[in-house]
Amino acid sequence: MRLPRAVEKAASYVAIPNVTVVLIGLQALCMLLMWSDPTFGAKLLLDPQKVAQGEWWRVITFVFLPISTSPLWAIFEFYFFWLMGTALERNWGTVRYNVYLWIALLMSAGSAFIPWALGVRNEPASNTFVSLSVFVAFAFLYPDFQIYLFFILRVRIKWLALLAWLGIGYSVLMGDWTTKAAAVAGVANFFLFFWHDLYQQVRYGQWSMRRQFKRVAQRAPDARPFLHKCVVCGATEVSAPQAEFRYCAECGGKCYCMTHLQGHVHTPP
Repeated sequence: MRLPRAVEKAASYVAIPNVTVVLIGLQALCMLLMWSDPTFGAKLLLDPQKVAQGEWWRVITFVFLPISTSPLWAIFEFYFFWLMGTALERNWGTVRYNVYLWIALLMSAGSAFIPWALGVRNEPASNTFVSLSVFVAFAFLYPDFQIYLFFILRVRIKWLALLAWLGIGYSVLMGDWTTKAAAVAGVANFFLFFWHDLYQQVRYGQWSMRRQFKRVAQRAPDARPFLHKCVVCGATEVSAPQAEFRYCAECGGKCYCMTHLQGHVHTPP
């Protein structure tokens, strides 16, 4: 999806660079506060009834709640969210990635009020499906990216995405009204951003799309997500696994491999 020029210009003024890191930091802080005060999390939940009573901050603060308060799972979730979010921001740019998150967050917040407005008993909304929308977008762009489940079993992320979509479908069909609304709202931004790619797959068939991805992979064998790239030689941790990378504060945070870091001329932004 290409953002309309007016939307992209307006969003550029409020887009937050490295917004994934910001969200992880806030969720980690909330997790620490919840450890010290078990009732703290209840004050941040998106409960439409409490919002109607004047506790408006819940519309925003539910985003800061961690999915899990278990230290081991939290570390895993933070790392995985950081990996996916930074890859999407690098692929799309800061503005487009921010808009993708904002749509998911706004729709998730709005969906919490639908069952309440209809008079259906509902539970406080969570941001689980917001994180899930980031996951399915990452898996769509990098289907062959591999992770190690439990640090042992290597699996391509597209198969985990398939399980995630099955879980979303189950939530829509079998969940309560709050879960149904949250599931639809959480992944609506995915269909909004990828509808053209999905249409092409349906129109031309999976085989032709697979052949197209194979040609792209042959032209760019190192077109896998990376986190560090030297501004001088272009080396990444993918193309040069043995290289080490550092960031120079005097150059505005530019990344250099160790070979080009030593003795380089500072170039402030």
